[in-house]
Amino acid sequence: MSEYILTGPDGTEFDIKSGPIRLSSAGIMGLSMPPFEAYTRETAALDGQVLTGYRTGPRTVFLPLLTPMGLGVDEWLASESAFWKIMDPEVTCRLTVSSSADVVRFLDLRFVGDGDLAFDLDPTDVTGYPFGLEMVADKPFWRGPLTSKVFQTAADTGNFYAPPGSSFVFTIGSASTVAGATVSNPGDTPAWPTHTVYGPAVSFSINVGGSVISATLALAAGEWLTIDTNPTAQIARKWVAGVGTIVPFFQFSSIQFAQIPRGGSVPVDIVLNGAGSVQVAFSPQYRRAF
Repeated sequence: MSEYILTGPDGTEFDIKSGPIRLSSAGIMGLSMPPFEAYTRETAALDGQVLTGYRTGPRTVFLPLLTPMGLGVDEWLASESAFWKIMDPEVTCRLTVSSSADVVRFLDLRFVGDGDLAFDLDPTDVTGYPFGLEMVADKPFWRGPLTSKVFQTAADTGNFYAPPGSSFVFTIGSASTVAGATVSNPGDTPAWPTHTVYGPAVSFSINVGGSVISATLALAAGEWLTIDTNPTAQIARKWVAGVGTIVPFFQFSSIQFAQIPRGGSVPVDIVLNGAGSVQVAFSPQYRRAF
């Protein structure tokens, strides 16, 4: 059996599979493939057409729900108020689907409408009615749990792989290089990773599939630098005492962004001058909830 959890922007969770407000019938939309828009080219000299590219459009999600029945008016109103409070056309909720195969995927959704809900009777008299929740995912892909690898500096560079029990995958010596590591993407689409360099460090180089991001930048212990390579962001921030400051890309000696191909792996080479560590992380994207 799958679980469906709807989480509001304030962290409030609603189990819409078995909770008071729950899925009522068939008709769930948004769990399968997203909409695709193809771009093609035609000429008089060519039969048919040539595909030049495609894009994935926003995903429509429809949830047929039923409000609780058999509750007292005060209890029913409290349940209703808490649920509708998280519905906002500007702020996203998160729908998390956990399948029986231990596959967990989530989708961020904005409220669109309730289907122009009309009541035949005063809802406080019947304390229970079906309605359709209409939502949209501006980013149409379901995402999985964070995939990451951490490359940790070690004083002794004799062991390339981290010792048993370590939370790190590889170890690197201060002012030395890790070569031959790989990062894999289990998702259905290419992934843009986020790189995090933890201090202490004075310089670093991150080579992902031949694309290099490097800089000479002082990071004290407890400070870190994040580099988001996603085209919708592509920004670097230095974090000191939990406060982030943008680091312009002109301060980097090399700034080349690279995707991790879907279902594939890329080599990763790390050079770190300091006793810190480097993390390469991303959330795999999937076209379906299962």
